Amino acid sequence: MRPTEPRQDPLACDDVKSSTLAQLIPSRRNTDFVGTITLDHNLASGFCESAAGRKSSVPENSAAPEGVRALSTPKLDSSPSPEVRHHIHDGILAWAWSDGRSIPANRVHADGAAGALHYACAVIEGVRVYGGRAFLARLHAERLRTSAARLGFDVPWSTDQIEAALAQVIASNAMHDGYLRPIAWPDGGGLRLASEHEAISLAVYGLSLPSALGARARGRALLVSTWVRPGPPFAPDGVKGAAGYLVGGLALREATSLGFDDALLLDSSHSVCELTTANILVCIDGVMVTPPPGPALGGITRTALLDWARKQGRPCVERRFGLEELARASEVIACGTALEIAPITRIRTPDLDLTFPIGPMWFELAEAYLQMTVAKDR
Repeated sequence: MRPTEPRQDPLACDDVKSSTLAQLIPSRRNTDFVGTITLDHNLASGFCESAAGRKSSVPENSAAPEGVRALSTPKLDSSPSPEVRHHIHDGILAWAWSDGRSIPANRVHADGAAGALHYACAVIEGVRVYGGRAFLARLHAERLRTSAARLGFDVPWSTDQIEAALAQVIASNAMHDGYLRPIAWPDGGGLRLASEHEAISLAVYGLSLPSALGARARGRALLVSTWVRPGPPFAPDGVKGAAGYLVGGLALREATSLGFDDALLLDSSHSVCELTTANILVCIDGVMVTPPPGPALGGITRTALLDWARKQGRPCVERRFGLEELARASEVIACGTALEIAPITRIRTPDLDLTFPIGPMWFELAEAYLQMTVAKDR
């Protein structure tokens, strides 16, 4: 795409709910990404049933696994009374899950001397909730355990138990649409940089985060950050951990202070990497291109969209590309659990101010993601 003067996105306006994304684009453009949307039941099968639909695999009064600090707070009823069912702060919902118990979110305890607090060795996940069910819950639970293992500690809760904890938070907060934040951390250690004897804690918070699916598209503007996304040998890859978000937070503050929505991070080789909390997909010569996992996190939403595109016969490839090639893109899209899927209509590089249309690749991927997450005929 040749650089042009910045322009206001013609589709930017207040959210307008719609039963289909077909109404959100004036017309489909005649390119390689025009086609019929079909529901992929294999991708949609990643939903975790809510606690109301199946029994938790963690017994109600079960003891915490060995190595997990048991909280002294008694187990609370999973149906909180109306007077306590509210947001505690910043959209955090009233009930959380902590080391086997459903408790008020403001009673989740972390040791002030925990290594996770001092040395940023916690691992996290973000899980979307649609219609009272956690989307692709098992993949998120598995990645949480994998991230911890790569940082040198084991989460003493199984994948099934983590899924059940997610379902418990959904049920306790009567969530319909929202967001879950599991976090596991070494809790203790006496300020030692590394300890083999720290207890491992696990908590799950609920967040009120309405879905933007079915809303009118709003293009987002990115600033290419002066911060660089580190990768091996400077940081471990494939880890969704607290330490990885330090650079992202600095980049986001830099971008928003200059009026942009988000930042675009490059890696140490000056290749395009990712946004602060989302992956990037671009259309170059009719092919969907995305950076491979490495410095960029191999996002679960990204993987679901790539799988869908390949099953539909859409040309797509994972490879590195720089800002010069980005300038040739006909479309740019960001995707991630919290962001869902959003068109990028402006990118400010050190040398150019690029603009991009909201086009057919966004239309198809957004429609596909809508079908995966909220389709009634799953």
